[in-house]
Amino acid sequence: MFKSKLMNLSAMLIFGTIALFVRNINLTSPEIAVFRGIIGSIFLFGGIIFSKEKTSFQTQFQDYLLEEIGYFFLRHINIQLFRLLL
Repeated sequence: MFKSKLMNLSAMLIFGTIALFVRNINLTSPEIAVFRGIIGSIFLFGGIIFSKEKTSFQTQFQDYLLEEIGYFFLRHINIQLFRLLL
């Protein structure tokens, strides 16, 4: 129970303070989103590799492909919505 609360609190801190770091970066929002996605993927991939729970490479690869496909479609939808707002 304590571990789940600690994880929830850390997630809230990470996402709540992201604006402090992003505000001073001289990149556009899409570029920041891509870099955050890449960094997040690296951390997730590292967590999968170093976790005690072993899964097959095929399962990891399928999960990775599904994440990338989902990211592509979300990115495409966001671009289209942004163009509609302009």
